[in-house]
Amino acid sequence: MAAAGGAARPALTAHTDGDLVVTGGTLSLSKNSTIGGSLIAGGGEIIVDGKINGFLKAGSGSLVLNGSVGKYLDSRGQKVTINGTVAGESALSANEILIGRNATFGQKVRYWSDNNVNFGQSVKSGQAVSDESLKISGGSWRFLGFASLMALLWYLGAAFVFIVLIQYLFGRRIQRAADTLSGHTALRFIAYGFLFFILAPILIFISLLTLVGIPLGLLMMVFYIALILLASIITSVVLANWFNTHYTFQTGRWRQIWTALAIFILVKIVSLIPVAGWLLMIAAICLAFGLLVRQFIHPRGEKAALDVPQY
Repeated sequence: MAAAGGAARPALTAHTDGDLVVTGGTLSLSKNSTIGGSLIAGGGEIIVDGKINGFLKAGSGSLVLNGSVGKYLDSRGQKVTINGTVAGESALSANEILIGRNATFGQKVRYWSDNNVNFGQSVKSGQAVSDESLKISGGSWRFLGFASLMALLWYLGAAFVFIVLIQYLFGRRIQRAADTLSGHTALRFIAYGFLFFILAPILIFISLLTLVGIPLGLLMMVFYIALILLASIITSVVLANWFNTHYTFQTGRWRQIWTALAIFILVKIVSLIPVAGWLLMIAAICLAFGLLVRQFIHPRGEKAALDVPQY
């Protein structure tokens, strides 16, 4: 998941993996661009000409959807213009809702607007129903930006909690893994990480083919999915341990945690850069997991125990 905020005007022109959270300013998703996950956006103007594989949740001054949303759409704002495709259900609430001739809603639509809304033949399954519960009082519009800011803070807070847990439980082992990194071995560890992400699903698939191996395969699959979801957080913790060990020579637990949070935010910002950004993010994730795989295979003869508190 990536996050951005402030008064900038981000324009996405390529594929972005994972979810994206944007607050403030204007977001423009170009025609040939894709968000692999979902988009949560709040602030000024949101223009979606590209493709969103997940859901779109927006609280903005205006939303223009010319592209497609793979799941559901939830939009609250002053003006909503739909001239694209929504595969799932939709909830629209705005002073003005405009439905274009190319608009397509795959499932039912709930809406509220000050003006009459003509959905025509755009709703393919179910129907468009006016819902007063979606009404936002005039004094509440100013809080849309605040709500999106709170969503961003909640996301960073959740990341912080996982960073604390990972550092507390596995800090010593992660630090030993980070200690093995040098400028001459970075590419080798990136290769290790890449092989891990390729070979692990194959091993899981082979385990699921045998009756005896199904329980183990299911356990491995859950563990692998968890690693994928926490990949950027784990990477931030590994890089923080390496940075503090080699540049600040301070390895206290809270030093590592705050550095990891800063690196996590930096990684998410870098991932917003088209092509180069997510390539760098993939390389960083492969590097971190390569170091961990190397430490798991060759633990230097040390006991694999939970860490004692570091101060």
